[in-house]
Amino acid sequence: MSKPAEAARCASCGSPLESLGQIPVRIGGVAGKWVWWFGALAQTEEKVAPLDAYRCSRCTRLEFFDHDRSLPRG
Repeated sequence: MSKPAEAARCASCGSPLESLGQIPVRIGGVAGKWVWWFGALAQTEEKVAPLDAYRCSRCTRLEFFDHDRSLPRG
């Protein structure tokens, strides 16, 4: 897991960010009635991407980064 620059600060209050590690986030796929109609076939475009999560030590704001560039572009 990559770390942000040493001076990584909260975008809201400027306090230091603490790493929470990587969190798997589901991207793509479909939801709702499409899953009922198409079942597992509706999930063929679903992927799980690990995002680096950080929490502000003061205001508890969460920030996510894609340090390893695992998310698709565009």
